Amino acid sequence: MITRNNKSSIYKQNRFVSGYVPMMRAMIQAIVPIATSTDGNIFTDDTFLFQPAAKSIVRLKINNVEYFPANGDTEVSMSAVYITNSTGGTVRTQGTYEVGDKLRWNGSVTGIEILSTDEVKLIYEI
Repeated sequence: MITRNNKSSIYKQNRFVSGYVPMMRAMIQAIVPIATSTDGNIFTDDTFLFQPAAKSIVRLKINNVEYFPANGDTEVSMSAVYITNSTGGTVRTQGTYEVGDKLRWNGSVTGIEILSTDEVKLIYEI
């Protein structure tokens, strides 16, 4: 049992432990949307402000509806949103997102397009 007066025991208790994972902090980032008209349109010039943690679950809230991005090429046609590298050539998977990646929208999946007046939030852990 650790007591308040026994600081050396507290120090020993807080040493690095194998398998210890530091707590991630949630990042809620407001995004300025660009209107979309076809599948695959980039719907914002904004990108991640910080590098998402490797185990971060990235999601978007658009007008308070939550969307999870496609996890690689095989899910793009079934997902409303997907994330590509800065050149658009590679669809990212969970855990590989980087600052500079582009957010893309597939309106055919949801039946709606992004409007410049929509409220968009990018949520992830750092």
